[in-house]
Amino acid sequence: TEVVLLYLESFGNPRKFTRLARRVASGKPVVAVKSGRGAVPPAMAAADHSLDDASTRALLAQAGVIQVSTIGQLFDCATVF
Repeated sequence: TEVVLLYLESFGNPRKFTRLARRVASGKPVVAVKSGRGAVPPAMAAADHSLDDASTRALLAQAGVIQVSTIGQLFDCATVF
């Protein structure tokens, strides 16, 4: 694996995600696109720890994850890396 691509609907545990993403991003590029709430199952929605857009951007930046806006940009970044 040379590049890690993420399509994020939500964060189950933001602290754990940040810790793992930071570890992976130290060795290879991690690129993520954050969608809207979309089709989250009701059982997950009750336990979901949603973050607003500003918090999501800050969390991803702090973890060393490159955030893009669209799926097209996600794959463009993968091609560049």
